[in-house]
Amino acid sequence: MILRVIIIFLLCTGLNAAVTITFDEIGNDVVSYYSGTLNTNDPAIIDTSELSSFASKFNPSLGYYANTPGGWRTASGSYVVDAPTSSSPFYNGPRLGNGQGFGSGNELEPTQISGDAFGVFQNSLVLADDWTSGSAITGQMTWANTSLESLGVDGSQVHTWTLRGTGDTITMTVVPEFSSYAFLLGGLALGFVALRRR
Repeated sequence: MILRVIIIFLLCTGLNAAVTITFDEIGNDVVSYYSGTLNTNDPAIIDTSELSSFASKFNPSLGYYANTPGGWRTASGSYVVDAPTSSSPFYNGPRLGNGQGFGSGNELEPTQISGDAFGVFQNSLVLADDWTSGSAITGQMTWANTSLESLGVDGSQVHTWTLRGTGDTITMTVVPEFSSYAFLLGGLALGFVALRRR
């Protein structure tokens, strides 16, 4: 457990403005944490409030990762950042499946949500209506009695969205399962033994 906390802490801290999203399988549940900050003060980023109304979404194959405690706001109450030349605030992001996704999973609503409103909704960045650039963003979503495999998030790579203009990033990673830790620690131990024999 301590090792997981250390890994999550290291993944959630960085030198540049960024939001880090992590997925971790804990017991029979999957928990996703997000934290960080973003700089949205750039002329290339405008609030067009294009989304009409939609429900909280999580769908890796479509590129939906969204948490709005208390339910989604309509367009008039949502902060939707879009670039004027491309309909996206991002100049780079995951390109799995249909070109917008970060895995093969289908829609699966979390059983518990908490924290600040935050979401990547395909190529839109959705923030709380009272968002100010540079504010802290923290929260989590939990899927009870669910595995990482059934969620369908691709854990073979780090998924990164890069914000147009500011270059800030949203990074999504999967914390390795305990068996992966054991494999890694076993490899380190064998390397240490080999060095000691020299």
